[in-house]
Amino acid sequence: MNFLSDNSITKRKKSVELLLKKARREERLGKFHDAAEIYQDILSKFPGNKSAHDAIIKLRLLNPIPDLRPLIESNRFDEAENILISNIERDKLNPNFWKLLGVVYHGMKNHSLSLQCYQKALELDPNDYELIYQVGCDLIELNDLGNAYKAFRHVLALKPETAGAHTNIGAIYDKIKNFEKAKTEWLKAIEVDPKESVALSYLGCFEAEHGDHKLALAYFNKALKYRPDDVNAYVNVATALYEAGKTSEALQIYETWQKRNWDNIGKDKENDYNLNYSLALFTDGQVDRAWSLYRNRIYCENITPLDVTKIKFPRLEAITQAKNKSILVIFEQGIGDQIRFLGLLDNFQRTSNCEIILLVEPRLESLLKRSFASFKVISDPNSLENYKYDYWMLYGDMGELLSFNKSNKNLSAPYINVSRKHMNYWKNKLCSSKPNIGFAWRSGLMTAARMKSYTYLTDWVTLIENPQINLISLQYGDVEQDLKELEDQTRSSLIVPEIDLKNNFEELAAIIKNCDLVFGPSTGPVIQAEAQGVDTIMYELKGLDRWSFGLDMHNSEYKSFWYSNCTNINFSIGNKSELVSRISKMINRTFDLIEET
Repeated sequence: MNFLSDNSITKRKKSVELLLKKARREERLGKFHDAAEIYQDILSKFPGNKSAHDAIIKLRLLNPIPDLRPLIESNRFDEAENILISNIERDKLNPNFWKLLGVVYHGMKNHSLSLQCYQKALELDPNDYELIYQVGCDLIELNDLGNAYKAFRHVLALKPETAGAHTNIGAIYDKIKNFEKAKTEWLKAIEVDPKESVALSYLGCFEAEHGDHKLALAYFNKALKYRPDDVNAYVNVATALYEAGKTSEALQIYETWQKRNWDNIGKDKENDYNLNYSLALFTDGQVDRAWSLYRNRIYCENITPLDVTKIKFPRLEAITQAKNKSILVIFEQGIGDQIRFLGLLDNFQRTSNCEIILLVEPRLESLLKRSFASFKVISDPNSLENYKYDYWMLYGDMGELLSFNKSNKNLSAPYINVSRKHMNYWKNKLCSSKPNIGFAWRSGLMTAARMKSYTYLTDWVTLIENPQINLISLQYGDVEQDLKELEDQTRSSLIVPEIDLKNNFEELAAIIKNCDLVFGPSTGPVIQAEAQGVDTIMYELKGLDRWSFGLDMHNSEYKSFWYSNCTNINFSIGNKSELVSRISKMINRTFDLIEET
């Protein structure tokens, strides 16, 4: 080991003192930028030098950060960018300017520039754990989970009492389906800070997924206690009560919150709350009240591809307005809801005798052009300027406009028209004397909280191995891991089409049309099967089938209001084996099969 002599230490002290004197001289001359560079140079070599550190802080106070919040909050990012760049030209060594410029670029959705600015700020102030935390959050948003994980671990190294870092590491584990490690991190978060409401909510979801409603409610209620203005906390409590079969208590929470002073909460949270309240009312069978609240979903994030507030023409308020008019019908939410809602479109058009301009997801364009041959079907929102229309509406608006409810239920019907070419191709490919049965077993996007509503592929081994049927996978997304969990012999018995079931709806429709029966949870492929008129069995966790209009709350098996060819069944958490047995028996009865022992 090499030790410094007293003489060497003295020389280094003198060197630092000379640099400090030089920097102070630059300050007196008003050359603040040059002075800051000297102080920064000292700190790069001697990070513990208090004189240089204090001087840098003093200089930053002389060049304060402009208050750009009004510009950022009103999305005037270009103006904020210009102000910050001007400040950086005067003081390139102020990390706060770089940090704020990163915030501006993030608001502009320029994530690359945002991260570069954050990196520059961290070079100037490596111990800014709050910024490192923000970088981690941005990386999660970009799905760069590995680097996000490193960022949050770095935060904990700098400031171990940062509960939010544990929470986000848990969220990362949740995304990669390592649920036990996720739970461990969330428990660490509330150990560090018992009021960490996000971690409490995650833990509530975890326990709800495992069927412990009592513990789930305890976590959700704690989250609500610490964040009484958080609409999501109320929704979590209400949802947990629903899943525990306490419907009246759940609705009471929604109705109590509905009476609160929204001016102190924010319009965005009010809209999110009303959307969830409407879904609860649908589930409970209070359909007309539900449609009324559901109408305001357009103000929530990620509902439609368009900013409907900028459409020049009015939204359709009543079906009488549509008579002999041209109506723009805009897609919304996920593929499953889109396909379900469109079962009402033919009835809507006949009732109003209107012209339809149907805006669809690109993935569905060719399928829907054939299915609605007399309508104008387009997928590019930018082409709307080429069309004339009198009113607009969302797909889901048709339910309210047609007064679709339990007493007026025969309004929706199968409508999807399959390509004969594709249908014949798959007819030859699947040719068999045995019944062809298509199925899905889960959503394409899985988390611990969602898994409770679905099954695993391995739950269906007995059915897959049944020699009396052909079982065909309609599961979209990456199923490689699911397939690896099957024994080789079982895997060879399952038909897995080698196509992109998430995006190729023409091929998917043809496969479904060649099925004698389709079953699975309430996801895109199964909803598409019922919209094609194929016999369908759809299962859902009890109390969560909002589109049953209340039937789910009081029946274990019932016919769909939307498509009469679909039989819905529900199950309880912890009873997946019973669900599998019920569906297997339904298939045996339908096709007169010999029951496997």
